[in-house]
Amino acid sequence: MHSPLVSVIITNYNYSRFLKRCIDSIIGQSYSNIELIICDNGSTDESLSVISEYLKIFPSKITLVRHRRNLGSANNFTSGERLIQGDYFINFGADDYLRPSFIETAVRIFSAFPRVSQIITHADIVDDSDIISSRASFFDGSYVIPGMSYAPILMMAGVTAHSSQTILSTAAHFDLQNRNGYIYSSMIGERTTAMMHATKYDVVYLSKPFVVCRESLNNETAKLNASLSQILEQWSLINAFAQYASLNEYEEIFSRQNEAIVKLGELSSRLAADYYSQSNFEIAGRYLGLSMVLTGAFDNLLSNDTAFSERMSATAEVFAATCKLNSARTQIRQHSYAAPEGSARLDIATLKTYE
Repeated sequence: MHSPLVSVIITNYNYSRFLKRCIDSIIGQSYSNIELIICDNGSTDESLSVISEYLKIFPSKITLVRHRRNLGSANNFTSGERLIQGDYFINFGADDYLRPSFIETAVRIFSAFPRVSQIITHADIVDDSDIISSRASFFDGSYVIPGMSYAPILMMAGVTAHSSQTILSTAAHFDLQNRNGYIYSSMIGERTTAMMHATKYDVVYLSKPFVVCRESLNNETAKLNASLSQILEQWSLINAFAQYASLNEYEEIFSRQNEAIVKLGELSSRLAADYYSQSNFEIAGRYLGLSMVLTGAFDNLLSNDTAFSERMSATAEVFAATCKLNSARTQIRQHSYAAPEGSARLDIATLKTYE
């Protein structure tokens, strides 16, 4: 029986304290036909020492790509992407780790459903103290989802899985990159990749947490949040998705543009509350203003001074309530969603689908 090769690209920058667990989780998978490509982005900690020990033990299984300086996360991944030999691949964070049967499960699914090009798994979360927490899965079970039913969901901000939660078909991925009109985003590439795959192929979502992802106050996402880059890029990306959908007559995607922008504004408000709770009033104020722009709170205000005062007052009340209830960083998903139309429930053990 053919055992497809799976490529795992670990992107690392100064994560020596997490690397051993990460690499062990990949080497220790129940599926053995794996190549490991470690892309180090000019680390100045003990990362190279950790990697060197594994290179001695697994010289034919591990490839190291070493950059002399930090080239940015997107360029670091691309340096490994060029070396992929596997039928499937994962862009994996060095601070995350896999549970033992994920790759074996994914290979079985790809073999059973040739129309599927991406498999997304639910994840548990680990914090800076190595405490693992669980949250509700995004969908209320495991599903095979038609790509064009999943794509409109990707218009909405903040629903895309981390790259460590996603395994992709290599052939489909490079085919999409070679087509005209491929959308690329350096900061939130996971979402652009998911969208492009969904417009041409089907998706499998696994509600079992096969991966553990780290949420840290010092990781790249946190840094992007502090600079507003994450929100501003998503705003631009929503418009790029809408333009792409319009050109290709994907009405079900294009029609969600305005709703997606408003939802992004709501996320901005939650981030404002988060920074407010940390007494970082400068960044909190920026996010609050951005949320008002995105949700339309400033629309037509210049024509009516009374409306301006009323809306500012209402916004202040809503923001105060948000600060008391939750913050974007600490909020944990409490419930799962039904899968979109046309999805079929998937029994992972048998790979049988049912309505």
